[in-house]
Amino acid sequence: MKTRKSWQMAVVSGLLALGGVMVSSTASASAFGVEQMDGFDFEIGGVTIKVPAGCELAHRIRGDGRKITEQTAWVGCDDITGTFTKGLCNWHIDFHYADTNGKTYKINRGKTHPSCNRGPLREVKTDHTLPHYGKACAHFVVNGETRGVQCHYIVK
Repeated sequence: MKTRKSWQMAVVSGLLALGGVMVSSTASASAFGVEQMDGFDFEIGGVTIKVPAGCELAHRIRGDGRKITEQTAWVGCDDITGTFTKGLCNWHIDFHYADTNGKTYKINRGKTHPSCNRGPLREVKTDHTLPHYGKACAHFVVNGETRGVQCHYIVK
């Protein structure tokens, strides 16, 4: 399973490097993107955990125009050194929505997961229509600090 996930992330990363951002047709809110995160440390229960560079925040939106039918975000980490075994703890993924002027008008906060795991994931399959064109972003938060952001522009 880890090899398959690593392979998939490598393909996506390669496509993004070759073609830049994947853009869907005009007025479509369906999009997929990946943002690399820097390495960071976080503390839990008095123990400092080092997260290696190379983790990626992936974000997918499905819908049409301002209507979103599904939004998913997840974090994948390749740990070639074998030092990152505990996973990510005390994390949540929030979805932020901003208008075309960049003003955030809504934040859909995800549940905080105090337990540790290696594959943080949030999926929302509820139809909703955004009141404004602009952008939709996934924010990955660990111990109250934003560690990764990936956005999609939603335009006419």
